[in-house]
Amino acid sequence: KQWYQRRVRALFEKDKLLFSFLLCSNLLKDRGEINQTQLIFFMTGGVGLENNVRNPAPEWLSDKSWDEICRMAELEGFGGFRKSFQANLPDWKRYYDAKEPQKIKLPEPWHSKLSDFQKMKLMILAKK
Repeated sequence: KQWYQRRVRALFEKDKLLFSFLLCSNLLKDRGEINQTQLIFFMTGGVGLENNVRNPAPEWLSDKSWDEICRMAELEGFGGFRKSFQANLPDWKRYYDAKEPQKIKLPEPWHSKLSDFQKMKLMILAKK
């Protein structure tokens, strides 16, 4: 705790949150709770060219978010996510519309299958 407090005290206010995120993400990587690919996807949304899978809900889901969902479904731990998303659109719309999505239980099996870190990415997608 003292180590962290000394390091943070030396940082500009604008840099403290980034430092804390990098520290926590590296701890998660060391514990094997996330991998480098998931971390890069979390920060960038992944890099994709053209998505040939049609957006199933263009009235409420942006094409950018749908493209990221399709890329995310290719990551370790998200196998089958895209098909599950398409099959449960009403449940995902409730999550998307929620003012505080962190308080809403994700449709199964995702609520119990995903880590908190992976759930954070879904919250970011819901708020784009």
